[in-house]
Amino acid sequence: MLVQAKTYPGGAEWYALDIDYTQAAQILGEAGYRGYVSLEMEGREDALAALPRSLELFRNAFELACMPLSR
Repeated sequence: MLVQAKTYPGGAEWYALDIDYTQAAQILGEAGYRGYVSLEMEGREDALAALPRSLELFRNAFELACMPLSR
């Protein structure tokens, strides 16, 4: 029903993971997932500046995996 993905713009407060979003999207697509993707940001950067870049990162990854996200 829902996938939650995290970004760390500006570096993480506590920890950061090196996430291959394209690979994650491919795995979800192969599993038949067609639900929502929720964005969680934990970076030090201002959210208003970081949000558009994080959304674009997700959109590109999911489009490469043939699972286009709505805009």
